[in-house]
Amino acid sequence: YNFWSPAAVLNGTVDFTPCFEDTVILWSTCAFLWVFAAGRFFFASADGATFIVKSPLYYLKLVFAAIAVCCSGADIGAVIYRYEQGHTVPHFYYTGSSVLFCTLIFACVLIEYERQHGVRSSGVLFHFWLFLVIYVGVRLRTWILIFTEPESTLQPGTPGREVFRFVVLCVFFAVVLVSFVLSMMKDRRPLYSIDTSQNPCPEMQASYLSRLSFWWMNDMIRVGYKRALTRDDLWSLNSTDTASYVTPQFEAAWAAQLKKAGMVESTNEKRKGEGSESTPLLQTQQSTADTERIS
Repeated sequence: YNFWSPAAVLNGTVDFTPCFEDTVILWSTCAFLWVFAAGRFFFASADGATFIVKSPLYYLKLVFAAIAVCCSGADIGAVIYRYEQGHTVPHFYYTGSSVLFCTLIFACVLIEYERQHGVRSSGVLFHFWLFLVIYVGVRLRTWILIFTEPESTLQPGTPGREVFRFVVLCVFFAVVLVSFVLSMMKDRRPLYSIDTSQNPCPEMQASYLSRLSFWWMNDMIRVGYKRALTRDDLWSLNSTDTASYVTPQFEAAWAAQLKKAGMVESTNEKRKGEGSESTPLLQTQQSTADTERIS
């Protein structure tokens, strides 16, 4: 039941105790999804896209996530059954399996939520499945050692040779690995989108791995390698990068900083006194004209 085994370090191995695996590694993985998914609920529809029609990829993601939930539930049932048989079961088995069960249900909800908000490729779920693959891989290695080493050499607190839980863990590892691979793929385009530009930037429609590695820029780089780029080769700005979107936010933040420094009155009061819609640093009309001149 030890949280950490100094003997493993002294012997030159990197084996983790079951307590460390089902607390630090597991809980940190689950906490990542709960924390970063909160931000996803606020920024999922930042690009203005609407829902995505249910696709085969969506059903595959949801089915494998549901299978993962069933595997976690089966593991909880096996732990409860072992306890009812009179065996000593550490508390971290209950808590770890319960936290994982609730987190996987939340992952299913997040898959549906992101589909309804036009998210074609989720970075949050990609990292969650990646971290879960690492956790299950470490745990599976521990169980393999349990089945291969003599029972007399096992450390106190290690799980017994439970065949059912070992089989469930193997299936769970395969399911999580498939879910991780599916998270690399992007879904179909949203049904509607407010982006009506003639040459839209492919960044917002690229998969998470493509955005992470800038793979979506390969087409322009290939054209620029063959010949000089022209204006027609350039993509349109994303809606969140345009002056009409950025300027009001910048002006509001700048006015707040000026007010905080005590240099000027609030923006509303200044506009009433001067009868102008400009701010000390930027003028909306001038910004619009400059943007048109650059374009």
